[in-house]
Amino acid sequence: MIINGGSRRNARFFAKHLANAEENERVTLLEIRNLAAETIAQAFQEMEAIAMGTRCENYFYHANINPLSNERLNAEQWERAVNLLEENLGLAGHARFI
Repeated sequence: MIINGGSRRNARFFAKHLANAEENERVTLLEIRNLAAETIAQAFQEMEAIAMGTRCENYFYHANINPLSNERLNAEQWERAVNLLEENLGLAGHARFI
C-alpha cells in the first residue's frame, strides 16, 4: 500500500477535483465526521470558515491511500488504514470526511 498526502488550503480546487468522476477512478463520499456539512464542497467551506478564526493557513490534510495492484481491501481494511493514518498524523478525533 502506498500512502501519501500533505497539508492543503485550496479547498475550491480540491472540492471540484474530488467530485469529478471523469478524472477519478471512483468517487464515493463515505463519511463526514464532526462537521454539519452534507457534501464535499460544504465540508471544505466549513473547514475554511473554522480556520479563518485562527492563524491556520493549511487547514486540511489531503491523503491518497493507494493499494498495490495485487491488493484488494475490504471496507473494514479501508477504515483501518484511514484510522491508522489519522492516528499517526495526530489527527484522531478531528473533523474529517472520507
